[in-house]
Amino acid sequence: MYMDIKIEGAKELEKKLLSFEPKLGRKIIRQALRAGAKVIHTAAKANVPVDTGALKQSLKVKAMRKRRHSYGVMVATSDGWFKGDEFYGAFLEFGTSKMPAKPFVRPAFDAEKDNAEKIIKNQLQQGIEQVGAAK
Repeated sequence: MYMDIKIEGAKELEKKLLSFEPKLGRKIIRQALRAGAKVIHTAAKANVPVDTGALKQSLKVKAMRKRRHSYGVMVATSDGWFKGDEFYGAFLEFGTSKMPAKPFVRPAFDAEKDNAEKIIKNQLQQGIEQVGAAK
C-alpha cells in the first residue's frame, strides 16, 4: 500500500536541492520525509489495536528503496508487511478473505497528511537554508 504526498509549488526547492552536491541533497530530502512520516507514525501507533503491544512496538518509519528521482518512507512493521513475528499487522490493516480490515495506518495517513506535508516543506526549507548559510 502506497500513499503519496505531492508537494505542489516546490520547483524553487527542487532547483536549490539540485544545486547542492547530490549526496547532501538526498540527505536533506530523507530527513524531511522522515520528519513528516513521524506524525503519521505517532497517529498509527495511537490507532493500532493492542493485545500484547508487540505490533504497536514494531511500527517503524522505514526508508523505501530509491527509485530514480523519487524518494520515500513508509510506516510499517519492523520486518515489513506480511513478514516477521508481527505479520498479522498486515491482516489487520488490509483484511483477509475471512476478516474485514481494521486499518490503523491508512486512517493515520488520512488524518495527518496535511500536517506531514507542512512539516516536510518546512524541513526542506530549513535544510536548504542551513546549507546555504554554511556555503
